[in-house]
Amino acid sequence: MKQMLNFAFATALLALVGCTAKAPDPRVQTLERTLGLLNLKNPASDAMKNFTKGDLRLIGVNGFSCSLPGRPSVAQEQLAQQNGMYCLDGTSDVGLRDLNEQAAVYSARYNAALVKLIHR
Repeated sequence: MKQMLNFAFATALLALVGCTAKAPDPRVQTLERTLGLLNLKNPASDAMKNFTKGDLRLIGVNGFSCSLPGRPSVAQEQLAQQNGMYCLDGTSDVGLRDLNEQAAVYSARYNAALVKLIHR
């Protein structure tokens, strides 16, 4: 009898844990995948690769709309208008604070490096 109660308790506990487990957030997965494709430690190297391929677009992050991170320089604003920009997939102004901060820091450093390459 005691074994049956232990088994029933264990089964109920597993069922409860299974019901309350959260499914992975697709936004987190998308942003993690995006960040995994970038050289977060050296955004200037990514800027150099794209510069040599002729890709002069700046990188933006999503908030209310896609925009350059932080306080972009006049040169960055002009280049974004001339060459366009692309937004990092999965970025958002809602939640995911640490991942979005990594994306914003990367974008700002990448953009600064790309501006230097274009204006040298």
